[in-house]
Order: sequence, then structure tokens, then C-alpha cells
Amino acid sequence: MKISVSTVTPVYCGEKYLRDLVAEIEKIRGQWERADAPMALVESIFVDDGSIDSSSEVLAQISAEYPWVRVLSLSRNYGQHSATVAGLCHSSSDWVVTLDEDLQHKPADIDQLFRAQVNNAADVVYAAPFSPAHGKSWRDLSSKVVKKILAKLTRTPQIRFFNSFRLIRGSIARAAASSSSSQTYLDIAISWFTKSAVTVAIELKDNRFIDDDESGYSLAGLINHARRLMVSSSFDIASKGLFVGVMAIILAVAAGATAIIQKILVPESVGVVGWASLVSLITFLGGVIIMILCIILEYVSVLVTNQLGRPTFFTVDRSNDSALVAWFRK
Repeated sequence: MKISVSTVTPVYCGEKYLRDLVAEIEKIRGQWERADAPMALVESIFVDDGSIDSSSEVLAQISAEYPWVRVLSLSRNYGQHSATVAGLCHSSSDWVVTLDEDLQHKPADIDQLFRAQVNNAADVVYAAPFSPAHGKSWRDLSSKVVKKILAKLTRTPQIRFFNSFRLIRGSIARAAASSSSSQTYLDIAISWFTKSAVTVAIELKDNRFIDDDESGYSLAGLINHARRLMVSSSFDIASKGLFVGVMAIILAVAAGATAIIQKILVPESVGVVGWASLVSLITFLGGVIIMILCIILEYVSVLVTNQLGRPTFFTVDRSNDSALVAWFRK
């Protein structure tokens, strides 16, 4: 039996690209069939996320021409992540590839994603652009800086290579999608189900941004994007803050004890009476306050994470991977 593969593409303003995208998907689909590859592209799911152009009409025509193309129409615009989640929930294959609508992600590169999966026995493979994807260094640099900072502050180092061009094991993709709420960042949800995620360098070019200076996200959308990522992440501030609080208390006790001993043994060396005691008391109370706040923050973090849908456990079947290994290593 073939290993089934689905593609999921959220659509918002893609009428100019959809036919070319489907043609590229059809090409890789035919290549696999002719080569008798162990995987078969069984469906391409396009999620109409309240599109603002003629994308819905184009999708209707395409789905009539290609029986393996499925179209989901959302009741209104929910955003790229929510549209992707909808597509993942409606998928049924062993592996799912998520693609943008504007051909920034080439279907021909799906083979590279699978090769990286085989070489690393991974559950998730992200495409990592080896050159600026947007043609403007400030846009790519700002994205890298934000991701790097959040990766340092949270318990999710995978944040550094999050990308919307990804290959995901089907069961994990559907589980992550079904666990996501309206405020959950999809890639964070995926990281709840597996830590086996790798990257592969692929040429990515956002031609819509380079040629027309148009982005799939407005400034407000990018800010909301970052906010959702922060809300979904588990910040590691509480444990670090708790350490600071404990050290402040220890320092305050040590300073207070030193002041008392100094007052008893060499009282003439005390220049300003009460100053050391006041500083020690303030430091001690500050340490106690920091500890209490960090304990509260940790409890709130746990409650928020559970509310967002983080699972207690998850089982996965990797038994079919041997066919992919045999194909890509022959």
C-alpha cells in the first residue's frame, strides 16, 4: 500500500497563483506515479479563508478539473493559521505538506523535505531559506531576531526554524490541529506532540513581496502573529526569577548578619546607623516578592498551557517509514 500524502494551502488572495500552483503539484504527483514511488499524493486541500479576490471562482474551476483537489470554504476570514488548522483537520493521509498560495513554496521541493525526514527519522521537517526570502534584509532579519529571542525565553528551541512550508506526520498534524484554539500558534501545538523536528535548506522567494511590495501580512497582522506565538509559548522566566528571588533572600540574610556582627564587634566602624539594616530588609522583602510572583506566574503558565490544549501524552505509528528509507537511500 502506498504512503499517502496531502497538501494543505490556505487561500486569501491567490487568484494569480492558484492554477500554476496546482500545475506544479500535478507535476510532482505524476513524477511519483511514473517512478512507482512508495508515496502517492492523494489530495490537495485548498482552504478559502474569506478570499478577497476571485480565488473562490478559480478554486471551483480547478476542483472540477482535478478530482484530487478539495476545496474548503470558511464562513469568514480567520487568518492563515486557522485556515491551515482547518485543512489539517480535514486531511486523511499519512503525511501532510503545508504550502503557501503564492508559489513561494515550490511543490518540486517536497522531495527534499522527505529526504530530510528519512535522513533524520523526523516527524516534522521545516524548510529553511538559505537566502533572504523577501528580497529585503530588514524583513528577514527582524523575523530571525524575534524568533531567536522567543526561543531563548521559552522552552521551545524549535521556534528558530518555524516556517509555513513544512512536512508533518499526518497523525501529529491532525492531533495538533484538533488541539489548537483560536489563540494557539500552530507550530507550538505541533511541538507539543513531537520534538523530532528538523530543517532542510531550500530556496524560498516571496515573489509577491519582491515584485509588488505586497505581503500576505499587514503590520497589524505581523504583530498579532508574534503575539499569538508569545501567548502559546511557555516562558521560562518563572524558574529564573525564582532563582533570583532566592539569591536575593540569601544575600539579604548574609548582609544583615554581617551588619549585626560588625555592630557587636567593631561598633566604631559603623558610619551610618541603620543604613545596612534598611538595605538588607528591602533586599529580603524584594526577594520574597519575586518568589511569590514567580510561583503565581508558574501556576498561571500551567493553566494557560492546559487551556490552549496541550496534551498529557500522544502515541504515534512510525512503522511505514521503512518504505521511505528504502526509496530515498537506494
